[in-house]
Amino acid sequence: MPISSNRTKSSPMSSPIPTTMGSRYGRLEEAVDLWTRGSADCEGWDSMIGSIEPGKKADFAILSQDIFTIPVREIHNTVAEETWLDGKRVYRRS
Repeated sequence: MPISSNRTKSSPMSSPIPTTMGSRYGRLEEAVDLWTRGSADCEGWDSMIGSIEPGKKADFAILSQDIFTIPVREIHNTVAEETWLDGKRVYRRS
């Protein structure tokens, strides 16, 4: 499920209704943490991926906008500009 759907309790194509603190969906920062570190931990790969730290693979995406500074209702407009796996760029938006 896209992070924007988790945060707004709606699909990106519908009119989102922002959640409040303490809802079962939590804050955006928590959703991103679950999406990254939480996923790696569930798969047993947390020693290799899930966060940017020395000794871990450099897997990350460069987004078109800072999802932490824009209105929640705009997150679904964010696209990946670049994707990097193991320190190598594997995707670049043209």
